Amino acid sequence: MLTEEPAAQAVLDEVRWRLPESARLLDRGATRFLAFVLGCTPTGAAPLGAGAFRALGAAELRATGDLDRLHRALTAGARRALPVLVRSADFAGAVERLLAGVDAIARLASEGARAAVAGDRGRARARLLAELGKSRPAALDELARQAGWRLPDTVVAVALDVGEPRIADGVLCDLCGPEPWAALPAAAPVPDFGVRAAIGPEVVPEDTARSLRWARRTLSLLRRGVLPDTRAVRWDDHLTTHWLLADDVLRSALETSSLAPLEVLTRTARERAAETLLAFLTTSGSAPEIAGILGVHPQTVRNRLRTLTTLFGDRLHDPEERFGLEISLRARKLRPAG
Repeated sequence: MLTEEPAAQAVLDEVRWRLPESARLLDRGATRFLAFVLGCTPTGAAPLGAGAFRALGAAELRATGDLDRLHRALTAGARRALPVLVRSADFAGAVERLLAGVDAIARLASEGARAAVAGDRGRARARLLAELGKSRPAALDELARQAGWRLPDTVVAVALDVGEPRIADGVLCDLCGPEPWAALPAAAPVPDFGVRAAIGPEVVPEDTARSLRWARRTLSLLRRGVLPDTRAVRWDDHLTTHWLLADDVLRSALETSSLAPLEVLTRTARERAAETLLAFLTTSGSAPEIAGILGVHPQTVRNRLRTLTTLFGDRLHDPEERFGLEISLRARKLRPAG
């Protein structure tokens, strides 16, 4: 066992000489770790130092694009260590352990290189997604290349509810921000993210921010109880709702102006009158038909219609007024209670 540490030192001296820019990574801990591997010690925990070889693989990959130079340096290091092993009582066994140790170091370097690729790609994907979320994104082609993500012709943005969303393959995700979201090719199926999700309109990549804006508006309506509480909802399944609730100030002003006559009624009577008025505007106006829709007696409908005629007068028969009333009533109906 006396030759293991000198042999490890010989291997790493050669690697340091051939890879001078990475020599600082191969410290005393790396030497002790390689000596441990060469010694095949059956007991005791391995000393710290494996991380140095993972870092070496990552550094070499970033410097040259592959690990060929590192592998050549390790092979040369093994040859340099052979004279040291001549003093070993079990030369053949020592050589076998040397080759196995160098192979183990090469595997650690490969692990580090793969982790570096994954980390670099993850950071590039985060930069790409951040750029897509801007109103005027730039350099999308280059960022997509760095991220290893083929930029599609069109994309959709997906606004995600808080919780623990799942990451899906082929999808760019920001799960750490206060408003999690994702972007994916429009032609791809939307995966199950594990939380409520709202899908925005299909747009070119440069307009992803617009898709995200509508996705987040849809998610907001979902959270407020305006839309049915489903795991995934598409914005274009509720275009009328978006239109009616697009501007709260405008909607409120329209309701106040159109439905002001109802304010003289009690709250309960006002609700009944509003539902009866909407049914009147959207049907032929006959009492039996409206009664069937509301589930009340036709005479009850006739009484309510007389009240509505008193409150609204000729507005009930003016096409433009009827249109304004219907819009106001539908928008009012969409608002959640309270």
